Amino acid sequence: MSNFATFAVVLTLIIMGSITFTILGVVHLFTKNALKKRGFHSNISQQTYQQLQTDLNKITDDLSDIQYELDEIRPDIQQLEFLKYANENGNGM
Repeated sequence: MSNFATFAVVLTLIIMGSITFTILGVVHLFTKNALKKRGFHSNISQQTYQQLQTDLNKITDDLSDIQYELDEIRPDIQQLEFLKYANENGNGM
């Protein structure tokens, strides 16, 4: 009788596990299908992150280029500022 009880418990567990696995699989498939219909893609976050990283790198490069160009023309701008104030002081005397 003990073997029969053990067999019944094991058989019940196998049946319950199979039903649970089947239900979870069906729920997963329906959820995945519903999300796809609504436009959800599982890797969209990774793609967005990579695009933002690429854009950020481009912005950083652009800022470096602007800084380099400003450093090149800085003496000219300072010279123009000096001439502007020199002319104002010269005209006031």
